[in-house]
Amino acid sequence: MIRYNCLRCLALTAIFWFSSPLGADNGQPMPINIQADQAIVSELEGLSTYSGNVRITQGPLQINADEVQLTSLDNTVTTIVATGRASSSGLASFTQAPSQNLESIRASAETIEYEVSQEKLILSGNATLELGQDRYRGDKLSYDVTRGIFKLESGDSPSDRVNLTINPNSDNPL
Repeated sequence: MIRYNCLRCLALTAIFWFSSPLGADNGQPMPINIQADQAIVSELEGLSTYSGNVRITQGPLQINADEVQLTSLDNTVTTIVATGRASSSGLASFTQAPSQNLESIRASAETIEYEVSQEKLILSGNATLELGQDRYRGDKLSYDVTRGIFKLESGDSPSDRVNLTINPNSDNPL
């Protein structure tokens, strides 16, 4: 019975998380695939932790990290935190393929946090965000997906700077 409840909570957590606009296409929830070396689900704490070469996919959305934590309140995921990667880059990654409403989003950083209700990505540590053909780099970056607003911050070193590459197109010339 406990195992059934844990699996049910895990499934509900994933469904509520991916019901957000980033994880749904045409308003319909899509199947979710979570792969990891280990999964720990605490219904009482509202916390699910996946560790060891974690890969989470749902339709056009994909997260790769060494560890992913899902925090929920009342069976609704509120925050997703992906950290590190057991690869040569050591960075977690977030990818959203283009859809009807959004251009492609590719993000990587030492830590990637997604605030579900606010649809906000927060990248910390060697942060890179690619929106279509535009690229933004800094030590810390936040991106409001709904409003299309981002903020870049440089590191503590005087030589650290934010870097932006913006490619104008016919729909949005500079």
